[in-house]
Amino acid sequence: MFDLEKNFRLTVSELMICLEINGKSSSKALLSRYITDSLSMKMVLAFFQEKYISIENFAEQHHVSYSVAYKVLQGLKRNLKKYQIFFEKRKLTGNPKNIRLFLYNLFNSTEISVEKLYALPIIIKTEKMVKNLNRYYPLSAYEKKKLFHFLAINLLSEQEDSLDIVNNQPLFFSDIGFFYLKGVLETESVVFICKILSWLYLHDKLDQKYLRKKEDETIEWLNERFIESFEKRFKRLPKETRKSIQNELTKIHFKLLHYTLNKSDEFPLDISFFNQNYPTFYCYLLEYMNDLMSKHKELLQDKFFLFFSYLLLLINHIPVQLVSEPVKIIIDFSYGAAYNRFIKKNLSLYINLNTKVIEAGKTDFPDVIITNRNNLYEESVSQVVVWLDPPRAVDWGNLTKILLTIQEEKYKDSKIDKQIDDFPEEIIDRIE
Repeated sequence: MFDLEKNFRLTVSELMICLEINGKSSSKALLSRYITDSLSMKMVLAFFQEKYISIENFAEQHHVSYSVAYKVLQGLKRNLKKYQIFFEKRKLTGNPKNIRLFLYNLFNSTEISVEKLYALPIIIKTEKMVKNLNRYYPLSAYEKKKLFHFLAINLLSEQEDSLDIVNNQPLFFSDIGFFYLKGVLETESVVFICKILSWLYLHDKLDQKYLRKKEDETIEWLNERFIESFEKRFKRLPKETRKSIQNELTKIHFKLLHYTLNKSDEFPLDISFFNQNYPTFYCYLLEYMNDLMSKHKELLQDKFFLFFSYLLLLINHIPVQLVSEPVKIIIDFSYGAAYNRFIKKNLSLYINLNTKVIEAGKTDFPDVIITNRNNLYEESVSQVVVWLDPPRAVDWGNLTKILLTIQEEKYKDSKIDKQIDDFPEEIIDRIE
């Protein structure tokens, strides 16, 4: 039905059913095809293109019963009402910004050709703009698709005189940015140019010279709050690191304030991978977000967006060595120094944690000892991990679990130490 057989295959045995994937497509392909062919999508398109006449007509066109068509429409009305999007007078009405962002997200998640979505004049004008922008900004295939829909939807809104922006949004960008893009897009519309500047900015295409130094008080406050909290919990950031983090925070908080419906775009629902591989960042952000949400309940609906954005920010810009104590490891295999070096080299490839390999017999006490000899070490404070030769995937997996547990314990210990360091001396004296 969806032409997925070449990428997915089910194999059935007496004991289990397996899904085989060739790596050329993911399960999201099925979701995309499902949305594309759904009655809900067809209903939205009918209102978007202002071709909707009545439930009876829609049911007849798509060969479904009146009750099915009615149920689809009521479901759409119910789900989109909270975003101030309504299905009235045979067209989409309500909050213009939310309508644009809803259509933008929807069209990017489907396989519908642009010819089935937009009129020819809009397609021609949009294709020209994408081509002109691509001369100055490198765009991936998916970015071109996203940009096309963004331009087309905003062009339609401009035609209907419903294109609007927040009053202070143009102040975020410098005059040089407006004049530059005005020539590239061949348009006089300040609002339209501001929209495209925003899209380019959120997709890392704009140079810092196109932004104003003091862009927005709310953004500035959110930026400083995050950085101050992080430095208080860990240590003061190097100047260059602080600057790069501030730039990324500005982008996150710009999206928070100006792109209501678009904040959930492309975010994975399951973030257990990050919990397992970046426990220090993950645990810290749980604490930070709980504190932020308790004091600013208006941000509750953006909790996941902020958490995930902050998490990627820390992973991409903060060396793990800056925030966590290394897990000390001794490598001691029976094959000698060369084999030990082989394990050490692969350790940095397989394990994405703050580890430090130390020599046996040194004064440093190891957290973990990796060996291939049984009953060689007594397990007291150090964890002893015994591997086969060479190590299997399961050996690396077990080691990762052990290192993660130790890393989490070190984080908790460092937090307690930090709290004690922050106590006034007279309170510590009373405790003692």
